[in-house]
Amino acid sequence: MKKPYLLLILLLVNISVNKSLAQTITRPAAPIISYGSGLHTFEIGKPIEPLKVTNTGGAIPLTSLFSQTSTIGGNHLYGYVDGNKKDARLGNPLSSARDAAGNIYIADANNNAIRKLAPDGTISTFAGNGDVGANNAKGRDATFNYPTGVVVAASGNIYVADYGNCLIRKITPDGTVTTLAGTGAPGHDNGVGKLASFNLPYGLTVDKAENVYVADSYNNLIRKITPAGVVTTVAGILNGGNTNGPGVTASFKVPYGIAIDSKGNLFVADKFNFSIRKITPDNTVSTFATGGLFFPNSVAVDSLNNVYACGQISFVTKYLPSGAQSSNIPLSGFLEKGYVEGIDTVARYSGNLGVSYDGVGNLLVSDGSNFVLRKVNLYGYQVEDKLPEGLSLDSTGTITGTPKVLQGIKLHRIAGYNAGGKGENVATIQIVKGSQVITFPAFPKITYGDKAMALNVSRTNKTLPLTYTVSDPSIVKVSKDSIYFGRSGTVTITVTQPGNDLYLDATPVSQTLTIQKAPLTITAVDTAKLYNTDNPIFRITYKGFVNKEDTTILSVRPAISNTASKSSPAGDYPITLSGAKADNYTISYVPGTLSVINLPTIAADGSTTFFDGGSVTLSTNAAAGYTYQWFKDNVAIKTATASKLKVTDGGKYTVAITVKSFTATSAATTVYTQFSLPVNNFKLTLNGAACKGSANGSVNIEAVQKLNYSASFTANGTTTTYPFTNQLTIDKLTAGNYSLCISVEGKIYSQCFNVVITEPADLSVYSTVNTNLNTVNLQLNGGSSYNVNLNDVVYTTTNSQITLPLITGANKLSVTTDKLCQGIFEKIINLDTRIIPYPNPFQNVLNINTGSGNINKISATIYNVVDGKTVYTNQYNNQSGILQMDLSTLPSGVYSLNLMMDGKAKSFKILKK
Repeated sequence: MKKPYLLLILLLVNISVNKSLAQTITRPAAPIISYGSGLHTFEIGKPIEPLKVTNTGGAIPLTSLFSQTSTIGGNHLYGYVDGNKKDARLGNPLSSARDAAGNIYIADANNNAIRKLAPDGTISTFAGNGDVGANNAKGRDATFNYPTGVVVAASGNIYVADYGNCLIRKITPDGTVTTLAGTGAPGHDNGVGKLASFNLPYGLTVDKAENVYVADSYNNLIRKITPAGVVTTVAGILNGGNTNGPGVTASFKVPYGIAIDSKGNLFVADKFNFSIRKITPDNTVSTFATGGLFFPNSVAVDSLNNVYACGQISFVTKYLPSGAQSSNIPLSGFLEKGYVEGIDTVARYSGNLGVSYDGVGNLLVSDGSNFVLRKVNLYGYQVEDKLPEGLSLDSTGTITGTPKVLQGIKLHRIAGYNAGGKGENVATIQIVKGSQVITFPAFPKITYGDKAMALNVSRTNKTLPLTYTVSDPSIVKVSKDSIYFGRSGTVTITVTQPGNDLYLDATPVSQTLTIQKAPLTITAVDTAKLYNTDNPIFRITYKGFVNKEDTTILSVRPAISNTASKSSPAGDYPITLSGAKADNYTISYVPGTLSVINLPTIAADGSTTFFDGGSVTLSTNAAAGYTYQWFKDNVAIKTATASKLKVTDGGKYTVAITVKSFTATSAATTVYTQFSLPVNNFKLTLNGAACKGSANGSVNIEAVQKLNYSASFTANGTTTTYPFTNQLTIDKLTAGNYSLCISVEGKIYSQCFNVVITEPADLSVYSTVNTNLNTVNLQLNGGSSYNVNLNDVVYTTTNSQITLPLITGANKLSVTTDKLCQGIFEKIINLDTRIIPYPNPFQNVLNINTGSGNINKISATIYNVVDGKTVYTNQYNNQSGILQMDLSTLPSGVYSLNLMMDGKAKSFKILKK
């Protein structure tokens, strides 16, 4: 017996569902379009006047054409990356669903996540984190196992077919994931929530009451889950098959996709039956469609109950509510796989697709193997009967383009879609032969010699060639739409354009061209000659030859005439030209002038001999048109270009007069000047060689007056000349005597000097010891400054002698000068009367102070005090009073040193460290 409260609940649910189903959805009116009832005739090859559509029904969105494909999520690269459209990556998206706010949820199977595509194109992870699992939690803390189906209820709840976990999962709008039904293991039990089981459920859909329908793929069943989680079987049997009828007797073979229409009918992608099955609200199963299907795995229904299906092949098929295919071509895509955006069969997909309707006029296509989510526009205009080649339909429904082929009268069906439905109309079009119009502009003024030019002939049809006919080919030639000019004259050029199967003959067009003769100017070149000389050969020049022509094209050369003779007086005589002839040229003449001049002479306004500081002015004959150049000693004076010249320097002067490119030069006039310098004009500074034998001496010359001097320097019979103006240094000199003579350029002058380069003497030191005062007196010679080191005390002096204190014993003395090249003087001065070895103990060298006695010969013998053996013996000459013995070969120990000095013996005990 049923409990009363259960009946009440069921009644309320039934009322709620019926009320929801009874609500009326307001849609716009379907389009009513028209392209006019008349015939539209267009010419081939000519852009048509745009053929516009008239729509008196519901408006059609004009954003894009019907079936236009575009990518809205993913960047065509495999991966798991959240971010903007450019950077975000998907990993095998298999299905998608849109919510009321415009967000699209994607079942990203390989990434084990539900991804969210926001309206701005940003992709984020809504639930899951890439790990495999079945953890219920919020957002990224939840886990999935290869989710294949996703659907959004009107409440905003999201339901997921968790394929690998055999679960149906629910996600609330805040991202909280729970299990709606399923045990997590394969099975086919009905029940509530986790007591029910599924076997790899692939697709799902949801009705207005938020009942979830599941394509329980490998149980071959269609299952229903209420909002309370109660699972029942709607249709199908476990063994599978292809039987229509009541739900519990009907059969499917691996149902993959499922969708619901506005009337509550379910549509199932029955994969291995290659069909779309339909389940009515009373659970009656029938075959809806079979055409154009190959392993269908996804199905969708739009707001007008049109059905869309796709599968492992790479295209989407559209079916009308009757089950018939909407067209003989796919809605989008083709058999060839790829990744191409476009309309209908231009688009390319990867295969293994998933489809869903977004509720706002777009079909969402999950292009798994391209790793992107695509969108196919279901609103807009569509050409159902292909337009003539060259014409196209744009998103506003307007037909434009340029016809490319002929066509008889043909009806072209064009459809327009909006949310209210479909409107269609036919455009009646024929394509006829095209007319050809030639435009041939008039020629500009052309002169013989002008370069080839483009004809600038235009025509409405550029696919057929033009033909050019020339009345006189000797005047012009036409090649490749350019005209080449041969000679002067008048010619007619005619342009034709024959037609063919597609075009009519063009009307011929002609133009007359006159090529003017080129102007040629012949000029007599002005020239000159000296009085009483023969006339020169007259020169003429030509200006105006073209085409690399020259005087060889003259049929008659010009005659030249002039009235001057050898005896004609100075003056100007005209040169005239006449009589030349040449085809293609109009000739004009420019006469010239022969100027007869007298030989230039030079006159002086005073004496041409004077002292320094004086001057004289030279002048020559002057006339209009003359140019002048004065020379001194055959060298042109840059600024001397007048008829007069003031001269202050001696030399030979000439003047050249030029008139009309003829130059005559005068005889030379010599100017003399007398020259002297102060006796102190030159200062010589001599620098001796730094060291004996070195070549670093020098002589420096400084002149008070700045002139162009020449110094002749003679060394060892060889003379070298050095130019200078006020200062000169001659270096790298060794000690010796040299001759130096200085002269002045352009002057009769010489002053000579004897130059002596010195070098320092050898360093010499003489020492005198005063034993009473314990001092030494040093006599120094050879340097200018001396450095004396006595017992490590340094004394510096420029004097020739110095007296320094001595200490008792050995005094070490060294002397150097400011010139290292003079070497060093060293000496040991002994002021101790004792004979004593030191240091004792010693290491390698033992010193013997021989005292103040005059000892010459010393014999040294060393014995080992342990065994008495002789270990060292040697003979020495006493030179400085200090004897140095190198005993580095002796081993460490105690020894006895015996000295025999001029027959006197001394013994010492010494210790080697």
